Amino acid sequence: PTVFGDSKYFSSFLQNLKDLNFPISSIKSFYFFESGRWDLVMRNDKVVKLPKKNYQLSLENFMLFKETPEFDNYKIFDYRIQDQLILN
Repeated sequence: PTVFGDSKYFSSFLQNLKDLNFPISSIKSFYFFESGRWDLVMRNDKVVKLPKKNYQLSLENFMLFKETPEFDNYKIFDYRIQDQLILN
């Protein structure tokens, strides 16, 4: 995978993904923003927009959602607003 943005936070973020058993091999790119949050672009061109805080909960939710039949209907999974998931 490719990392865009300041990579000094990448190792701790990657460790958090491993701790969650997130399928890292399915990630095409990591984007870090100056605001302190991450976007993941998956190999299937889905985009996961994570919040700055408590992004582990969002990742867990995404992993559950990807097992549902509705998953293929959406390209963007936006978790930036607390307690909300915006699908596009």
